[in-house]
Amino acid sequence: MKAPRCTIVKNLVREYIASSSCHGMSYIVHPKVSVAERVCWSCIVVLSLSTCIAAIVLGHQKWIEKPMIVSFSAKPIPVWKMPFPAITVCPQTRIDVEKFNITEVYLRARTNKTLSPDEWRKLRVLTHVCSSVMRSKRDYYGTGGSTSRDGDTPPADNERVVEQLVNMSIPYDELFVSCMWSFNFRPCEALWARKVTENGICYSFNMLSSAELYTEDQAFREWEVNPDDRKHGFRSLHAAKMRSTGWTMENGYTFGEDLLAYPRRTASGGFKGGAIVLMKAHQNNREYICSGALQGYKVTIHPPDEFPRLSEYHIRVPPMQAVSIIVKPRLLTTQKNLHRFPPTKRQCFFSDERKLRFFRVYNEQNCEFECLTNYTLATCGCVTFAMPRDNTTRVCGAHEKRCYKMAVTRLMELDEVTVFTGQEMCDCLPACTTIKYDVELSNDWLNLDAMLDSMIKHERKMEGMEPMLLYVYFKDNKFLYIERVEYMNFNGELANFGGILALLSGMSLTSLAEILFYIFVRPLGLWVKAQYVRIAIKPSVPEVQLRPRTNSVHFDTYPLDASIRNKPKVSKPADYEMMPGMSPKVFRETEYDSQLGPIPVTGDQAKNYTYKNPEYFSYHNYSFYDIGRAIGCAYRQQPSALPKRSKRFHLPWQKEEDILYDAAIPMTETCTYCGAEKHPDEKLDQNAMETSKS
Repeated sequence: MKAPRCTIVKNLVREYIASSSCHGMSYIVHPKVSVAERVCWSCIVVLSLSTCIAAIVLGHQKWIEKPMIVSFSAKPIPVWKMPFPAITVCPQTRIDVEKFNITEVYLRARTNKTLSPDEWRKLRVLTHVCSSVMRSKRDYYGTGGSTSRDGDTPPADNERVVEQLVNMSIPYDELFVSCMWSFNFRPCEALWARKVTENGICYSFNMLSSAELYTEDQAFREWEVNPDDRKHGFRSLHAAKMRSTGWTMENGYTFGEDLLAYPRRTASGGFKGGAIVLMKAHQNNREYICSGALQGYKVTIHPPDEFPRLSEYHIRVPPMQAVSIIVKPRLLTTQKNLHRFPPTKRQCFFSDERKLRFFRVYNEQNCEFECLTNYTLATCGCVTFAMPRDNTTRVCGAHEKRCYKMAVTRLMELDEVTVFTGQEMCDCLPACTTIKYDVELSNDWLNLDAMLDSMIKHERKMEGMEPMLLYVYFKDNKFLYIERVEYMNFNGELANFGGILALLSGMSLTSLAEILFYIFVRPLGLWVKAQYVRIAIKPSVPEVQLRPRTNSVHFDTYPLDASIRNKPKVSKPADYEMMPGMSPKVFRETEYDSQLGPIPVTGDQAKNYTYKNPEYFSYHNYSFYDIGRAIGCAYRQQPSALPKRSKRFHLPWQKEEDILYDAAIPMTETCTYCGAEKHPDEKLDQNAMETSKS
């Protein structure tokens, strides 16, 4: 008869617990440990394993949710490995008074005097860049060529904002006096390029050209701000034609490039490795209608691949001063192996993960500006002159200024609302490699007389000029940068897992392999062995003799003087040999056999097995537990069969109670299947018994 499946599982669990490498687990099934101690050890083991599992799960969850950390680099990076910052300067004096006297025109408009169509067009254009102080008594922004209320609003396309701003701006030659790079004089037109920003016409140093910053459909922006000489009479600045030599923010400069690569980089920090520019403004061009009360220049420091937004970030440089901007870069890089994590977890985008509609280069600033452009277009049906657009997109007119100004405020409010919902309006995460610049300012009044003596020789045409001297340079030759690194790689996760496992339970990965062994390998091995034994049986053997529980303890010629640990080398009896009077149902899975078989011992045989005068005994395929259970069952049936222990007896029991304890038979339990009483399934006919004897 086959053993019940639950019994097999129970025996496997008992065997694993007894041999487990987990500290304290063996005490749960140890035969000489009391019930109270077993309960205590069970609680300790359960608490330890629960704490261990909880710590491992929490550590793994933290690794999944935040797979990276930000740390300082082990060694600094020299300044020649990073680009020199782009510098954008916007004069507050935007208009050449000889081309358009805004003060005189504005005052005429306030007094309801008639304006020419050209004056009206220029006035409307300047409302996009001039201070909010410039307001009329009436809303003349929406009227026509005169201040009458019946005038029609001219189409925005006729305003040509960028073209008009370029025409009215101060000529390039009258603005720049002298330029230096790395303490070498250079032509200013080779260093500074004209750009269109939200502040109007500005000039940038070391910034990517429009062809590299914008997509192909933005090509018209280049000739808008830099018209050729023959058509409009303006010089096409050489700096606007500069192209990068394979540099990207994420990958840096290509191997083998020298210091002449573009964007420019310096060989050293300090004053001699920076950029110096001397600019001037004529006092006759000073006006307060458009510029407001603050005169001078707006300066911003930004990466070469970033669109400058002086409406958000700028440094004010007053006229008649020498200003030093000392730059300390903050470089943030990201390890390439973090590419496998989603951007929401690493909180940044690699260059191949996010593409913009109007910009070739992704960064947070460009993304936010494009998002503002799209929102303004959706809200107002137009975009501002400084926003990226295609040729089919309409530029907002002066009468729509309030709309696109309100769009900026509404977008900021929407961003704040969507933060709480978890879905951001623009979804503009930073780029995985970014450079930000911390600056220190130092300024002093510029001695005009000494300046003229040393640089412009007191020429008469320089009288009435207000110069501004600007220095920009790195603070140090090397900088520590910040790097996003993986919080814990596979080896770290494995070490964390193993450390917690060993600390709280004394286990290792081998212990986990042991658990898998007892769950999968051990049962499979037992099943295969059982199937192999069944196949090996000949069909002619009587069914009663094919029961796999017929392995027996034989009392024959082996003296018990030797230790029971030394298993005697005797010939194995027939696999299906049965002895008369066998006691069924006293069995377990042995250490040496995969079948569950009884240890048949009768009361008469137990009489011959005494401590004082032991008979000869043959041990076959059974452990101390099996022998003790059989002897204990016989002892329960006839206690007088086991006198006191002999010194020659080498079994590990000290007294009769130990035999019963090791046999897992409680003192109060009745031995139901001992002696001559037989289970109904074990009633063998006489012919089979006689066959067994023979």
